Amino acid sequence: MRELWSTGWVHNRMRMVCASFLVKNLLLPWQWGLKHYWDAQLDADLESDALGWQYCSGCLAGAFYYLRTAFSMQHLCSWRSTFV
Repeated sequence: MRELWSTGWVHNRMRMVCASFLVKNLLLPWQWGLKHYWDAQLDADLESDALGWQYCSGCLAGAFYYLRTAFSMQHLCSWRSTFV
């Protein structure tokens, strides 16, 4: 979230992990996450972002629980594992 607010951009995988955490673990409505990201992203796209948040919340077919793979793919986003 700090990277999102400071740079206006976050890697797509981290967006999916964050969306999954907010919706599945914190039980927040996906619309709240969409609004938060819409206010902070420089590359915001309403159609793409709305479908992504619905996908993470389980509203679409074939939804995947991204949080379980967050630590297994941390090496892709943070080489020294300091980010995650």
